[in-house]
Amino acid sequence: MLQEVESLTALDAIRRYRPMWLRTTRGQDSFTSQGRRGLRVYMDDVQYGGLESLQNLGVTNIEEMRFLDKREATTRFGTDHAEGAILVTTRRGPS
Repeated sequence: MLQEVESLTALDAIRRYRPMWLRTTRGQDSFTSQGRRGLRVYMDDVQYGGLESLQNLGVTNIEEMRFLDKREATTRFGTDHAEGAILVTTRRGPS
């Protein structure tokens, strides 16, 4: 079981445990080959890319993921967040 979890990408984990994050504001499944338009991903408060960028990030590197709706994302990061944002906080090694 642990190996299965360790091999998940961040996008796999969202699909499995938080599929509502992948719905558009109209309630349709939003993930296509181009990714979800308008959705932004921020890693450690720096813009990382679109939803498809989460395919490159393994869950073992993640401390937390959080979804912000359009209003929350716009308040925090400014305009152009029509579908919201996903905040990824990575694990930090010993300082």
